[in-house]
Amino acid sequence: MTYQIMVVDDEFYAVQGVTQGIEWVNLGIEQVYEAYDAEEAKERLLESRIDVMICDIEMPNMNGLELINWVKEHSPWTETIFLTGHADFSYTRTALQAGSFDYMLKPFDYDELQVVVGRALKKIQESREAQSFHEVQQRYYSLFQTHKPLLEEKFWQDLLARRIPPSRSSLESLIALYELGFSPESCVLPVLISVELWKKELSARDEDIMEYALRNAAGELILASEDGAVLQDRSGNNLVLFYLPPEPSYNMSSLAQRCEHYIRSCNEYFFCDLSCYMGEATEFGSFLEMYVQLLEAERSNVTLSNRVIPLDEHRESSGQALLIPWVSGISVLFDLGSREDVKRKLDDIFAMLEAEPSLTIETLESSYHALLHMVFQVFHKRGFTLQEVFAPRDLSDSASATRSLLQFKAWCYRIILNGMDFILHNEKGEASVIHKISSYIDEHLREDITREQIAEYVHFNPAYLSRLFKKETGSSLTDYILAKRMEKSKDLLVSSQLKIGDIAEIVGYENIPYFTKMFKKSTGRTPREYRKEQTASI
Repeated sequence: MTYQIMVVDDEFYAVQGVTQGIEWVNLGIEQVYEAYDAEEAKERLLESRIDVMICDIEMPNMNGLELINWVKEHSPWTETIFLTGHADFSYTRTALQAGSFDYMLKPFDYDELQVVVGRALKKIQESREAQSFHEVQQRYYSLFQTHKPLLEEKFWQDLLARRIPPSRSSLESLIALYELGFSPESCVLPVLISVELWKKELSARDEDIMEYALRNAAGELILASEDGAVLQDRSGNNLVLFYLPPEPSYNMSSLAQRCEHYIRSCNEYFFCDLSCYMGEATEFGSFLEMYVQLLEAERSNVTLSNRVIPLDEHRESSGQALLIPWVSGISVLFDLGSREDVKRKLDDIFAMLEAEPSLTIETLESSYHALLHMVFQVFHKRGFTLQEVFAPRDLSDSASATRSLLQFKAWCYRIILNGMDFILHNEKGEASVIHKISSYIDEHLREDITREQIAEYVHFNPAYLSRLFKKETGSSLTDYILAKRMEKSKDLLVSSQLKIGDIAEIVGYENIPYFTKMFKKSTGRTPREYRKEQTASI
């Protein structure tokens, strides 16, 4: 770090004595300037960055004390050391009050002056370092503020993916680190946005862009000016989260109206059908359970579209269909692959059943059949059979399994946890569903294949299916079907003498010009050009 100083005195020899009497380079000073009155000093201060000014107090026209007042306004970084022949204490006090760094009497000792200048330079160095640190801190703080929404989204993604334990200590440290707009005592009210149908063909990239637009619209129309966040979790679920004070009293009717307005706007401007699943205000410790319940509400809805669906409405419909209140959520936890969460869910279920004074054998038998049906559905969707895992007695001896609550509890844990272990360790899961979808597309290329048809075939909610397929393959269903059709077309063009119109019909295109357009978009050639080129190369 280098510095510049200036010596100001109306006496020529006094200036020369200071500038020539010390080896300034040893202090890191690269330039020493001279000035013989205040006006010349001011000109130099305006032209150059002077770090230290060694100045005589007694000068004609403008003395050193008047000069330092000007310096404080026009060159505030300059440290001033006064030289004077007056030993009067009032002079010293006035000089220090004016803001000088130090005060020395003439004649001065060169070594002492060098020490004083060194101290002034050390102060300047510390000030520069502090300023540099402040500038770096401000720059990165600005970057931090710019990227804060991404950090907030990451916090929620990690929490929902169970990478963050929902303990108070973990939450406090992360909330402080990311400067988030809530506290561990806050409640969170979630709204799950489920896209049920895109009314235009979209590539995977276009879907990402449109979902980004949907989230922005949700921020304006659903969250509005309230505290919260709009984000996408790691599974592709779009969520609106409201940050509420402890024990909140929230106007759910107003929220439902905003969601309805949002749905109508998305129908009109984003060419899609979607529904909003409204959760309930919950503490952090219970939020993951609320999140799973919303996912289950979405998965179990196969008939309602463009609706606002409160969670209590789903609970009522689920209870009426299953006749028991506790199966909801288990199948979602299977999909999430969280064995510990399944076990905790079972613990909660049986704690509730053990505390139920009116528990009957009929209730256990009803629960037995409902749970067995749920496990069957989970296995069926993954391409497994129950017989691959369970003994015949486990699947048919309800009398033995429901003889007592303890026996029923043991049966439930065995069926659910063993079933989950089998799914997790047989490397199929979603892959088997993807294989079934691929086979279905291959067999129905001639038809107008829709996402809803495929979802019905594999027994999935259409919105859930789209996210699952994109997560596993990196491609949207629309892109995948188009790729399959183009692949089949190229094969037929090379291996057969079929007319191009016949090939178009085989792969699901009744309009030959449209088939030609899509083929050229995919390959860069027309079908005729492709056939000619490939045939010539054989």
